[in-house]
Amino acid sequence: DGNDYTTEYAYNLAGAMIEQTYPSTRKVQLSLDASGDLANVQSKENSSAIYKTYANDFTYNAAGAVSSLKLGNGKFESTSFNSRLQPTQIALGHSETDTGLLKLGYTYGSTDNNGNVLTQTITVPGMTYPLIQTYSYD
Repeated sequence: DGNDYTTEYAYNLAGAMIEQTYPSTRKVQLSLDASGDLANVQSKENSSAIYKTYANDFTYNAAGAVSSLKLGNGKFESTSFNSRLQPTQIALGHSETDTGLLKLGYTYGSTDNNGNVLTQTITVPGMTYPLIQTYSYD
């Protein structure tokens, strides 16, 4: 049919992907900071469109995991971790520390933490009580 259904990738000299072009002609550009960490994600729908920012202002913890980022809509996503680097909270708010729009809490156990999530607590504005999901494993 003559259509090209391949996705094309571009890499910098260090081997990190910096651009992806989809068969639809959508382009996604990834900008890296001086440390080689992701700093900005932007995309444009086609060759005649302008780039829109989808994520930027990334902050990283000492282990290199993303602890917060600014989304293209101006909201911030943040993640807190326990000493085993498991996410204990993922939140959405108006700043890096605000959790007022959405808060997802996770527990893994204390002395019996084998990596499995034991509970998830979902808190959304306007809810009288948070939703709590409990998980068990066989």
